[in-house]
Amino acid sequence: LEVIIGCALEGAETLDNVLNELRDSRGLDDGMIDYIDDVIAQAKEKEPLSPQGLGSKGVGGEPTLIRMLSVIKDRLVAEIRTRDKPYVRLLAALLRMPHRDEREEFLAGTVRAKDEAMEFAAFILDGIQYMEQHRADWLVDERVEKMKQIVNEVDMYQTKLAREEEAEDEEEA
Repeated sequence: LEVIIGCALEGAETLDNVLNELRDSRGLDDGMIDYIDDVIAQAKEKEPLSPQGLGSKGVGGEPTLIRMLSVIKDRLVAEIRTRDKPYVRLLAALLRMPHRDEREEFLAGTVRAKDEAMEFAAFILDGIQYMEQHRADWLVDERVEKMKQIVNEVDMYQTKLAREEEAEDEEEA
C-alpha cells in the first residue's frame, strides 16, 4: 500500500506502471482491498481524536488521506474487475503515449472496425464521467483532459473507418 500511495503522489503514469506490474504478477486481489478498507476504517476512527484531523479537508469535507485511500481503493477494484478487459489496457497504453500521431498509429493497429471504435469511445466517455464525479484533484485533472483528447481522436478514427467501410461496400456493389 505504501508503494501504491507513493506512486499515486508521484503521478498518474507512475501509478499506472506499478498497478500494471501488480496486475501482471497477480499482486492485486481482494485481500488488498480488504486491507485498504481496514486502513480507511482506522483512519476514520482516529480522525475525530486528532486535533488537526488527518490532513486538510478534501472534497466533501472528507480528510485528504481518507479521500486518497478511497480513490486508490476504487482504482484497485477497477483494475481487479477489468484485469482481462482489452479496453482498459488499450486506454492505459494510449494514456502513456505523449503524441497524437503515436496514438493514431496505435489505434490503427489495434482497433479494426467502426463498431469497436464506437464501443471504445463510449468506454472512455464513461471513464471520464466517473472520474469527474469522483474527483480527486491530485490524480485526475491531467488524465481527464488527455482522455478527452483521446476520445476525440477515437471519434475521428471511427469516422475514418466508417468512410472506408462505405467505400468498400460501394466497390462491392
